[in-house]
Amino acid sequence: MFHLNFKRRRRYLGKKFYLVSFFTSLGFAGIQTVWSIYMDSFRLSASTIGFIATFLGILSLSLIFMVTPIIEKYNKVKILKFCLITAIISYFLIGLFRNLYLFLGLTILVTILGVFRINCFDILFRDSIPNNKLNREWSFLYSTMNLGWVIGPLIGGFFLVKLGMQSVFIISSILLFLGLLIFFALKIKELNKHRIKIDEKPLKNIKDFLKNKKIHLPFIMSLGIYAWYPIIYIYAPLFIIHNKLSPWIVPLFISAASVPLIIAEYKIGKLSERLGFKFFFKLGYFGLAGISLLIFFIPNIYIQLLLLILGTFFMACLEPLQDSFFFKQIKPKEEEKYYPLYATATDLGAVIGRFSIAAILIFLPNKFAYLTMFALMLIPCYFSLKIKPKLH
Repeated sequence: MFHLNFKRRRRYLGKKFYLVSFFTSLGFAGIQTVWSIYMDSFRLSASTIGFIATFLGILSLSLIFMVTPIIEKYNKVKILKFCLITAIISYFLIGLFRNLYLFLGLTILVTILGVFRINCFDILFRDSIPNNKLNREWSFLYSTMNLGWVIGPLIGGFFLVKLGMQSVFIISSILLFLGLLIFFALKIKELNKHRIKIDEKPLKNIKDFLKNKKIHLPFIMSLGIYAWYPIIYIYAPLFIIHNKLSPWIVPLFISAASVPLIIAEYKIGKLSERLGFKFFFKLGYFGLAGISLLIFFIPNIYIQLLLLILGTFFMACLEPLQDSFFFKQIKPKEEEKYYPLYATATDLGAVIGRFSIAAILIFLPNKFAYLTMFALMLIPCYFSLKIKPKLH
């Protein structure tokens, strides 16, 4: 265990992150628009693509032992810059050369560095926010990101239709480059945390994490969010293509799915300061479970997509609160130790969602993906009932 001597937490630096978040979200959203259908163009099945996505999630999880000592020892701003530069170069190369093995190899590299990028960005942002504004500021960050996820797919869709799939990777790398330039221009600096000792015992960190019962519920609440997302960003685009709808429907759907998040997330972040976490986690997860079950019984693909978009209103009850719920359970000196472990909920949830659906689609029709998601959502539904009512 390490001990930290803190200087006074810097105020209002978080506003600098919103602009960086917006432009990088534009780039990554453009990539996500074509990610699964790019592999589909090589005649891979939906199940195979799901298993590839599952492997990437497992790969991210395997890095759990490396993240904490590295982000404690090295400057998080420099790590973040390096990860962005690598992603920019990788996607530009994918755009230049159409090759499945090049795509998979560079995707693995970007996935590995993405673990460090996300942890560094989130901790840098957290360290810029006073505790009494944590819920609303984190909600505003997610709103900014989701604005990028509305516009990014539309940009990607335009280039997809006009210039082909390869052009989407190139334009997305340019958007990421703009985000990197803004990050350099803003001269964001890391909060000075003088460490007496670095955490270099990852197994002990995991043991401490598992023993700390206060952070079990935040982990499970985050887990469910990322188990749901594969249905939106991986499988729904494949279902659109397999139903022979226009390629334009894919970016329009992904863009529309982010609109409810922009509309509702900041308001929910503010309301949670008064109503508490339990109300919104219950509403969100029971809503997602209900939507999933309803879609299973509806054969029309257009109505299915509409219900998925409406379902993101329930996601807006969950996404902006997940990190603030976690950070309010720990002390500031525990952030670097526990946050990378908590953040594995992103990858573990994605693995669960991707693998479960991929396995089901080997034997059953596409509609059973939604019944699978209904079953998965029942788990966080149950645990949301255990959150203390007055916790906010």
